[in-house]
Amino acid sequence: MRLKFYITISSIFFLLFIESVYCQKDSLIFNNNENHESIDPLDLNSLKFFENDVPFLIINGDFAFNNGEYYKAAQHYLQILNSNYDEVETLYKLAQCYAMLNQPQYASACLIKAIQGGYRYVNSIYNDPAFANLKGNKIFDETIKEIKSWEESLGNTIYLKASKLVKCLIKLPENYDSQKKYTLIVGLHGYGASSEEFIGLGDYFKNENIIFAAPQGAYSATQSITSSMKRFSWELRVNDKELWKRGDPLTIEYIIDAVKQISSTYNIKKVFLLGFSQGAAYTYLTGIKHYADFDGIICIGGKLPETNTSYAILSEENIKNANKLNVLIAHSKTDKAISYDYSLSARKKLKNYEYNVKHMPYLGGHSVPQELITKIEKWINKLTSN
Repeated sequence: MRLKFYITISSIFFLLFIESVYCQKDSLIFNNNENHESIDPLDLNSLKFFENDVPFLIINGDFAFNNGEYYKAAQHYLQILNSNYDEVETLYKLAQCYAMLNQPQYASACLIKAIQGGYRYVNSIYNDPAFANLKGNKIFDETIKEIKSWEESLGNTIYLKASKLVKCLIKLPENYDSQKKYTLIVGLHGYGASSEEFIGLGDYFKNENIIFAAPQGAYSATQSITSSMKRFSWELRVNDKELWKRGDPLTIEYIIDAVKQISSTYNIKKVFLLGFSQGAAYTYLTGIKHYADFDGIICIGGKLPETNTSYAILSEENIKNANKLNVLIAHSKTDKAISYDYSLSARKKLKNYEYNVKHMPYLGGHSVPQELITKIEKWINKLTSN
């Protein structure tokens, strides 16, 4: 079944955006005054979209939205879409902004383009408070009606367990010697990143006794069916909490298996697990539940998973039993994506269970600067020199 009627009508508004979107000083509007013939390929200004720092724009857009600055958030999301209009999660966020700005036509257009591009968290639309004020609007209600009809035409969805081969990149020391023993650091990237992006951290470690590995999350974080950008996740992004309980243990199993496979391939004497953002949450989970497999864990810019929910797979007993594990918690005080306070609460909880916790605040937003890795490396060197 094809999405049609109001969906097609509302999409017309968005087609204007595809050709040329810009933000005027006083209003967010769609502009169709320019076309491809007005673009000079030899003018360096035509390549200005290269300057878009998408992760930075996402963080600042989300921060603005969460603070009720919907117009400002829309500006950030539009800048992302101006260079990559099939970013379906950004399209959905832009729809939320337009809904909060009471623009039902634009909100509908963005929703439809998101779904046409591959956005599949359809159930989230129906109960999303951002769209509450548009209920009763003819255009928006007809759009939702068509989306529901299209969703029903797909039938039921179930999730099956499957085995697959997943890429992992390894950064070896310049003078690697297969007869020599090394310290292994396994790095888990954040949501929407990849092993290609995260393996660069390996260049920041200067100790010639360190091997840095960056396995890739097993789940795709690229919802768009046309996007060439490949992004990955350590978890299945669904609203069904029962699926979380099924999926998280499989992710932990995959991480442990990755550590074992890498350790059997190279001559390893010490193992550390490092994670950033979403990867930090799975570093906590994996390290605490399998504390005997690690000499320490490094959690950067992430949250210690909850233990008091119906879907939690980490228990207070798990945390208590792993208190011999060395833990380094690093978090930027200027992090707009995940509050610095989460690192303080994690430190407090682990300290209560008598962990050896190193808390390392830094400045740098939601990122992993080289200066931080230098400090982390000193902490690792101290532990491995004993």
